[in-house]
Amino acid sequence: MPDPFPVTEAQLTGMFLESICFGVLLVTLGFCLQVLFTYKGRLKRLDEVNWLMVSVTAFSFVIAVFDISIGFYHNLKIFVFLQVKGDPAEEFANISDWVNVARSVTIQLQILLGDAMLIYRCWIVWNRAFLPIVTSLFLWLAAAAMATWVIVIQVTFKSHLLISGKQLMPAITTFWALTIALNMLTTGLLVYSIWRVELGNKRVRSTNSIDRPSSLGQVIRYLIESGLLYTFTSLMTFMTVVTNSNGSYPISDAEIMIVPIAFNLIIIRTAQIGGREQSTFVGTNGSGSVPLHPLQGLPRTRESALSFSKNGGVKVVMTRDTLTDYASDKRLST
Repeated sequence: MPDPFPVTEAQLTGMFLESICFGVLLVTLGFCLQVLFTYKGRLKRLDEVNWLMVSVTAFSFVIAVFDISIGFYHNLKIFVFLQVKGDPAEEFANISDWVNVARSVTIQLQILLGDAMLIYRCWIVWNRAFLPIVTSLFLWLAAAAMATWVIVIQVTFKSHLLISGKQLMPAITTFWALTIALNMLTTGLLVYSIWRVELGNKRVRSTNSIDRPSSLGQVIRYLIESGLLYTFTSLMTFMTVVTNSNGSYPISDAEIMIVPIAFNLIIIRTAQIGGREQSTFVGTNGSGSVPLHPLQGLPRTRESALSFSKNGGVKVVMTRDTLTDYASDKRLST
């Protein structure tokens, strides 16, 4: 049964959705760079900048720009330059064409980059312990293998085939299934780790009659919201691929932009928390020192804390057996 959503319409719809999401990405990029390069109205010194976050932000943006550029060129080539006689769908179905191969590389590279940063954050929060992220790492490696398989098929399959073709179906469906599982698992581990600190903080605030809201709850909500944005889009792509729908084209086009948008939003929104209150909540926990970003000059006390840093990150520090409130400890906000 032919797809009621022709590939030509799917490609044009994808170009439209990707352009809208690219505009959103530009806005979030501007705010994200402001957070990464400025602090309290001044430019940061070079040693204050979180260069890892800057590099990932820049690289993901370059991928997004490259994809929307070649996507625009592809549509011009088929609908304007070539003036294909008959159905242009035949040209879109040429998966070995360099544009189709390049666009597959961009979406898979963007997904793998976003997943890698999610695993990295989880590793940092769990105090650089590899045991909590072992499963996530295996899922990431398996997804990378599936992505490579898809590209090999596209390069070597000298015939016309859509994404939903049976030759590509096993690799593509496995790739998206692994991505969804990885996101749900790793986001859950992140939230669980911070949630344990929040439980300790609540006990401390109750014991010491501290009447103020916790920012950890907001951090958890931001992580969940960004994770859901990313995972929901991946789930929609997975469903369209499984059902052999050309709807996978516009959704995957949008996801190339949604991945860096979700990444930028975490940086922006956690920095906004830090801007509203430069504080650290302390509780009891039994899990060791665990920051969302690496800490320097951390005081060797047994504590559980949240602090906001000049490099645009929220740091969660979890150690044991303390009821001390470091509300103004500058060593935790460097």
